[in-house]
Amino acid sequence: MKRTAVATLVLSLGLFGLAAPAGAAPGKAKPGKPIQASLTIDYPAGTGTVTVTGAFTGSGTVETLKHKQAGRTRHFVEKLTFGSDSVNIKAVAVRGSRQLDASTCTVTEKYKGVWKITTGTGTFANVKGAGHLVATATVTGTPDQSKPNGCDLSNPTGTIVVNAKGRVKQGPAKH
Repeated sequence: MKRTAVATLVLSLGLFGLAAPAGAAPGKAKPGKPIQASLTIDYPAGTGTVTVTGAFTGSGTVETLKHKQAGRTRHFVEKLTFGSDSVNIKAVAVRGSRQLDASTCTVTEKYKGVWKITTGTGTFANVKGAGHLVATATVTGTPDQSKPNGCDLSNPTGTIVVNAKGRVKQGPAKH
């Protein structure tokens, strides 16, 4: 199944909130501390990088595990990995705008949404958190006069950039 630029963008947005650095000890998470994350996702690969500052500081990778679209709304699950530790994030984003430059077959979509940490491993096993995100997807198709607007967007290339903000805290240890 092919992903659209919007799906990739939404997935990227979900990643922002979960990002945490590899090697960060569980005790170093500050309860209720602000966090900011930036994701850059390669389209159509659905993978990319994440950088986080605030309660956690570090960089890692992003992988989209699930996604679905219902109208202008995207639902997705992203996995953020920092060394041997990871966090899964569930996110929902709504497309606010979509512009097509038919002369270059470039589509730009903007989204706003929310994210929530669902699970984590290693250092992030008990981390809780949630927040908001904004994303911009810029993808380019191929000129094809037989397609709507003269562009074939079935196999686009491009990048999705997500910026997320929220709060995270270390949960109680599981026994």
